[in-house]
Amino acid sequence: MKDICLDVIDTKPAVYRWWFDVIPEKVIQGGVDISLIRTKTVKGVKLYALYVGKAANAKNRLRNHLPHSSRQTFRTSTLRRTLRALLCKPSQSDEECSNIVNQFMTNHAYLEWSYYASDEEAKHYESAYISNGYYPLNNSENIDSLKIWTRQMTILRKQWSVIK
Repeated sequence: MKDICLDVIDTKPAVYRWWFDVIPEKVIQGGVDISLIRTKTVKGVKLYALYVGKAANAKNRLRNHLPHSSRQTFRTSTLRRTLRALLCKPSQSDEECSNIVNQFMTNHAYLEWSYYASDEEAKHYESAYISNGYYPLNNSENIDSLKIWTRQMTILRKQWSVIK
């Protein structure tokens, strides 16, 4: 992923999707049916849509998700909290995990977003994406076939205490 400059992101409401060129091993081991994940190919690279979210203010929200965010964003970014649970060991410090998550996102993540006229409209489209898709890194509103995985992911995420 090329570093995204926040200057190119507006403060409008948005729905964003994170695409990855690899799927974390724990997702595959967790029984997620990877054949159901939406894919696309960009410049010969197969990408998997693993997470979708909504923002009332795209610039403020995406700031919490972007690589090179501080370890404090484990409190405010479900995506980063989930990646920490999938990529790190509970014995690793928040700083180590932040570096691991940042590196993973820099090497493997691609971001796309669409702006909407209102936060309500963005929420509508986010719900539509989730209910009609298969996004294994989302924690809430996931479709029934991902409920078992979502419970496993919640257990994995609870291995870390919230940063004080």
